[in-house]
Amino acid sequence: MMNDLLNMDFNEWTGNEITHINGLQIPNDLLDFLHIHNGGEGHLGECMLYLSSLEQMQKLNNEWKTAEYLGDAFIFGSFDKDILIGYNAKAKRYCYIHSGYVLPEGIYNVSAGFEDFLTFLSKNDIHF
Repeated sequence: MMNDLLNMDFNEWTGNEITHINGLQIPNDLLDFLHIHNGGEGHLGECMLYLSSLEQMQKLNNEWKTAEYLGDAFIFGSFDKDILIGYNAKAKRYCYIHSGYVLPEGIYNVSAGFEDFLTFLSKNDIHF
C-alpha cells in the first residue's frame, strides 16, 4: 500500500547506521523505510511531501532547534507549505506541527505507525 501512496523521487541509502535524533530513538518502521529509500520528495495526494535523508535529519532538527523547542519530538520532513512532520517519542506517535508554532503545544499526534501516518497525510485532513 505504501508504494501506492508515494509518487516520489527517492535517495539512495548510504549505509549510515543513524538510529537517534537529538537522543531520541527513530522508530523502526521509519528506519526500515529510510534504509530502502533514504528520503526524497514528491506528491502525496494533492500535496508535496519532503522526507529528509538520515544524513540530513540531524541538520534539519538543528535548524529548527527541535531539541530546545519540541523536547521529546523530532522532525523528519515537511508536507504541503507550512507543515512539519515528525515523531513524538514521548507519545510514541507520528505527528505534524505548524512551522509557525514549533512548541510542544503545537504538536498534533496522529498515529503509531508510519504507513498509517502517510495515509492520514494523503487525505490532507490537517487542522490547526
